[in-house]
Amino acid sequence: MSAYIGVLKNTSLFSALSDKALEAIAPKFIPRNFASGSVIFDDGSSDTDGMFVIVKGAIKIYKNISNEEDRQQAVAVLKAGSFFGEMALMDEETRSAGAMAMEDCELLFLSKESFKKIISENLETAHAILTQISKVMSKRLRDTNNLFREVVGWGYRARKEVRDLKSNFLSTISHELRTPIHSIQGFSSLMRDAGEIDKETQSKFVEVILSESKRLADLINDLIALAEMEYGAIVLERQPCNLKDIVESAAEAYKDDAGEKKIVCTMNIPAGLPMVLLDGNRMKEAVGHLFENAIKFTPYEGRVAVDVKVEPQSVDILVSDTGRGIPAKFVDRIFDKFYQVDQSNTRDVEGAGIGLTLALHIVDLHGGTISVASKEGQGSTFKISLPNEHVLVKS
Repeated sequence: MSAYIGVLKNTSLFSALSDKALEAIAPKFIPRNFASGSVIFDDGSSDTDGMFVIVKGAIKIYKNISNEEDRQQAVAVLKAGSFFGEMALMDEETRSAGAMAMEDCELLFLSKESFKKIISENLETAHAILTQISKVMSKRLRDTNNLFREVVGWGYRARKEVRDLKSNFLSTISHELRTPIHSIQGFSSLMRDAGEIDKETQSKFVEVILSESKRLADLINDLIALAEMEYGAIVLERQPCNLKDIVESAAEAYKDDAGEKKIVCTMNIPAGLPMVLLDGNRMKEAVGHLFENAIKFTPYEGRVAVDVKVEPQSVDILVSDTGRGIPAKFVDRIFDKFYQVDQSNTRDVEGAGIGLTLALHIVDLHGGTISVASKEGQGSTFKISLPNEHVLVKS
């Protein structure tokens, strides 16, 4: 078993462990061999008893694609030192992707029960593995975002080809983003339930993990919503809504983010607003994206204001901030997919660059418009205008 310690050391999930820790966990891995072409587990399989580390050979990770003809779409090809199937360690869900040996392979198998023992027996080992999972998560997020950019850039190709490419991409993103989310959530449960871990430390770990899970889950939802809108799959469910409730609910979702930066948020919503005919959930998303954008680009102890105005021809929702502002030459592009202003002082801001695009789509579906007024270094004001003839509920 000592021969496998070097393999584990070269595997990103375990590379941060000390030699002593590796010696302790190595006996829990079981050698397994698979011939070329063998399916280790299939996409959607209920065989979720553990994960694998590749000692020798190559493994294809794939998704089953159902369209004109059933086929497999390769998600990744993994070489020696890689790991896969880690989702099975944390939950009872079916496999989110399949794995096939591309050549004769030697693997190390770690069962779910053995993994739980590793995590619960040593806090230092658990923390080291958690740190590596976070790094893997970040890389997958960057890679997937880059892939989405590339797919969108293929719009000049034939319509059917683009449709197939987008279908394949959505399968890929489903695997690439849901995997780290479930991993983080799984580690949260394991560390929360381990008896030997200090409660305060455990609570901090769980808080960070769940926060990252939510961030990635939000990205998935945004990407799926964008794809649905581009395919024309969104149908508005209009009903009379209280605009005050919509705006306040949208802002409430980002209260903690504002609090972390000590941003002062104010609202000016006049009493007696007329009911409006909207898809309330969708409009809350649109306002929320504007509010999120304002907080993201507003400095510590800045201000964000939300105003609702009833004009002769429209109902307007304005979100203003005291942030960095947008240079005039970039204003026309800020609603483009994945676009963020290319400034050295914005590189610290995370995000896939699709929130404003989603807001634009939603408002457009309601027959409205979004505009922006901005001065570099002074802040920005985004305005949603919903025409009266489309949204006001007449008494």
